[in-house]
Order: sequence, then structure tokens, then C-alpha cells
Amino acid sequence: MMIWLILSMLITGVLGLMLYSAGQELGPLGSLIPPEWEGEIFTMLFGGSPVTIGLKDLHHWSGNIAASCVTLHLVGNLWTTALNQSNPVIGMITGIKDADKDDPEHQYYQEVAPPRFARALNLSVGPVVGETILIIVILTCLIWPLVELLIWINQFLPAF
Repeated sequence: MMIWLILSMLITGVLGLMLYSAGQELGPLGSLIPPEWEGEIFTMLFGGSPVTIGLKDLHHWSGNIAASCVTLHLVGNLWTTALNQSNPVIGMITGIKDADKDDPEHQYYQEVAPPRFARALNLSVGPVVGETILIIVILTCLIWPLVELLIWINQFLPAF
């Protein structure tokens, strides 16, 4: 999933740069992208009628694919939490992963107590709700301020 997430974000970003350059002839690609690519790169027959595909369409579709990958990743994470009664998000934060006792590699690692906040969160609301709370907190504390910063920076960028 991480490979799909990285690839979909990379493709969306590159298509966004191309679209920005095609529409306004700005950005790192400047005038390298023809302006007509914004609305039409190629036309193909679909069901006997012509369908035109441009950078806007490709960027929109790749963004939807990236958002779907993020959603699947979050749902899969919550599903794993419910199924295994483990804490993958806490493991990503602390670097300490829950391991099964019958795992053959378990003998090579020393036993480490889970962080106190993880134990308290799991005992109070359960692992699935606890993981959901952690995901919401991470999105609120990290992503929201970043979006606000980008919105603030955008007011200083020239638009045509």
C-alpha cells in the first residue's frame, strides 16, 4: 500500500505541475507544456463515440486514486486493529510493534512495555476507537496547519 500511496501522490503532483504550466505557462515546466494539453492530450473512441482526455482529467482521476488509496489504508489499518487487537498506529509513532507470541522472530527481541498513553487509551475505549482517535489527532495536528499554511502562502502567488 505504501508503494501505491507514494506512486499515486507522485503522479498527482507531476500532473498538477504539468497542468499549472499548461494553463498559465508558469511553474518549473514553464512553457514546455503546450496550453492545449490542459483540455486535450489525446482523443480515443469509447463505445463508438470520441472521448477527449486532457491534463485536467488525468490530474482529477489520479487525485481520486490517491484519495482512495489513503481511505483504503486507513480502513485496512482499523480492520487490522479490530482483527488482531493490536495497535499499528501506536507502533508507527513509537517504533514498538505488537508481536504474536508464536512468531518465530519473537525470540530475538526483548519485551518492551507499551507506552502508558497507548495502554490507557486501549483500556478506556478499546483498540479500534483508540486508533481512530489517534488518526483524527494526527490529521488535526499535522495536516490541518499545513493546509492553512499553504492557503496563506497561496495569496502571495501570482495568478492569471
